[in-house]
Amino acid sequence: QKLAIYESYVKDLSIQTRLLLQSLEELEKEANQRVTLLENKLKKVNASLQHHHSLSDLNKTTDNIDTEKWKLIHENLDLKQDLDSLISFINIAKRTGKWDTKRLQLKTLPFDCIFGITNDDIHISTSLHKEIQYRDERIQVLQAEIEHLKKIQNDLSKQTLNLNSLTNENEFKGQNILLTKKIDELRSKYAEECQKNEAYKMEIRLKSNQLKDLEQEFNFKKQHYEGHIHDLSNKLKTISDRHRESTTILNTDFQVKKQQVEQLTQQVEQVINEKIVFENERHDLERQCRVKDTITADLEAQIRNLERQLTANNQLIIPTEPTVLKVEYEKLDQELNSTRKRLDTIIAEIKAKDILNNKLEQDIRLLKKFHDEQLEQQVQTAASDVEQLRTEIRTLKHLSEEKADE
Repeated sequence: QKLAIYESYVKDLSIQTRLLLQSLEELEKEANQRVTLLENKLKKVNASLQHHHSLSDLNKTTDNIDTEKWKLIHENLDLKQDLDSLISFINIAKRTGKWDTKRLQLKTLPFDCIFGITNDDIHISTSLHKEIQYRDERIQVLQAEIEHLKKIQNDLSKQTLNLNSLTNENEFKGQNILLTKKIDELRSKYAEECQKNEAYKMEIRLKSNQLKDLEQEFNFKKQHYEGHIHDLSNKLKTISDRHRESTTILNTDFQVKKQQVEQLTQQVEQVINEKIVFENERHDLERQCRVKDTITADLEAQIRNLERQLTANNQLIIPTEPTVLKVEYEKLDQELNSTRKRLDTIIAEIKAKDILNNKLEQDIRLLKKFHDEQLEQQVQTAASDVEQLRTEIRTLKHLSEEKADE
């Protein structure tokens, strides 16, 4: 019975291990698919950013990245919860020797995908137990038959004594010979049954020794697999911690870079608005300058006409009107000079704002490049962690297949 229990337990453990390996492989495939999806989306985002450098497109791309990142974070949390549940499930099974499936809660995988029919091979594993039970029953039947033959022999002996006392020896000589032959046959049959009984006992001892060897081998294999499961659990925990830390760092960097991008975007918008205001003011000043240039040209023409008239008439009388015109001309000339100086100042400020705008755009490009490099490094780290986990799973699967072959 112990042998049958141990064999069924070993096979059940092997089946559950294979199912857990299949679940881990499915989780690995799903993680690879999501990493590939994230890489494709990053490539699309990079392509769109290369073709569209406007601020509105950058804001839309940032919002899309935030949305996809939020989805991936929640999916990653679900996968991590499933991994933690499987690790806790394995540790509880290792400590108690029982599969407590009631506490196992999964979000990304159905329960039937991991735990299917696990008792299909129990009847095959109990064949040795049935054979031993059959032989025990056979031995009991043979012992009962031996007791029955002993009783028959005693009865025949008693009958023989009674017959010898009641009748003559010559009359029952033939019967005594027959009875003697029958007794000899029964004795030979009894001897054969005793030999069979000894053979069965010897076989039982051999089976007991084999059972002890199987128990020792089972304990050794159990310790070996428990060690591998413990190592795999530690590695899974380490990888999960590393992934959690890297995700936290990436989120923090992303928030900082996002704030910097928002600040730079606001500065760019402010510079653009100031540039528009300065451009409008410059246009107004240029228009005023053109008007004043026209007035100045008219005044100069009037002055020249007056000078020609004075020269022609040879008069020394200086009229008051030209004096007024000259004063007005000087005033307009001063206003024109001040307007030109202000125009030069505004043009210099516009150039400075253009330089600042170019610098801000260059900072935005550098921040985007740094963000892309961080994302690429994170993807490479996740890929290396997944590859390491895949290697460990293949190793454990290979060991399980060797155990199944044995």
